[in-house]
Parts: sequence; C-alpha cells; structure tokens
Amino acid sequence: MVTMLLKKTYYGFKLHAMVTFDSFITNITVIPAHIDDHEALWEISSHNPQVMVLADKGYIGDKLSEMLETQSEMKLMALKRGNSKIPYPKDIRDWISKHRG
Repeated sequence: MVTMLLKKTYYGFKLHAMVTFDSFITNITVIPAHIDDHEALWEISSHNPQVMVLADKGYIGDKLSEMLETQSEMKLMALKRGNSKIPYPKDIRDWISKHRG
C-alpha cells in the first residue's frame, strides 16, 4: 500500500495524517508544533507496517529512512531539497510531486 503524509498546523499543534491515494485517512496524530515531525512519523508508522510513504522535505534523511525500513518495514520517499547531492531522477521527482498533491 502506498500512502501520503499530510501535515497542517493549527493553534500551536500539528496534525499529521496518513492518507491513501484514494483519499482514505488511515491514521492521524496531533502533536505540539515544537515537536519534531519525525516523532509523529514514528507514531503513525507503528500502526502501518509494510507501506510506502510519500512525504515532504520535513522527513528528509537517509538515517531516518534506514531506521524506518529496519524497524517497521516502511519505505519512506521524501522530496529532497534542490541542492541535494544525490537527487532522485526527474521522473521520480515528478511522480512524487504529482501524487503528494
């Protein structure tokens, strides 16, 4: 299953949602805005093993991706920064951007 992570901030809290391409919410969590986005990812991933996740630049990090794959069998594909030393090929970048909406 492939899902997307969506993040919105309201009144000092961030809502993180895991949503399928068919627009079904599979998991949500609310955390204080000062907490790192990675913490929410760990909480959401504990309920959705063996899934591929498309995420924004807030979830960048090879170390994070490796830890997720090892601990929860989750494959994380986060958009990379424009100056990334190892960027995704253009067709993959376009696909991620298109599907993240």
